[in-house]
Amino acid sequence: SGLDFFIDKAVRCFFVKHYGVFDREIALRGNQSVVQHPDFKRDLNRVIDVRRCTIDLSNDDVRDLSRNVARLTPADGQYRGAYLVDSSLAFGLARVFNSFADDSAGEYKIFKDDQDHLIADLKNWLNLDEGYSLPNFMDPR
Repeated sequence: SGLDFFIDKAVRCFFVKHYGVFDREIALRGNQSVVQHPDFKRDLNRVIDVRRCTIDLSNDDVRDLSRNVARLTPADGQYRGAYLVDSSLAFGLARVFNSFADDSAGEYKIFKDDQDHLIADLKNWLNLDEGYSLPNFMDPR
């Protein structure tokens, strides 16, 4: 279990890829790693990729995480977020997370791994140029 992340200041976006078991502790540790990075800004667009993870979160965990993340990373200005998921469970938990998050500055969209034009749609959502190369750890499929 673990994660990789990259903050691209040039396009005002950060990317997080989780591996293995995705549970409450991993989610909290990932959030802390990103917000403690010197390039982190609260109004950056964001991509959270939990594809190919084993999800080990209860609804209570998701509720607590959403409140914790909103408290730790209040936004300055508007941003867009994207979840990359590959299961109905991950899709549902991302929806639950958003419903509990008290974050009027962020607008999130959930992208399913099997949708046509996944990367093009993701780039369009985040206002990234068509030719932008995602970080290597963000495997497109």
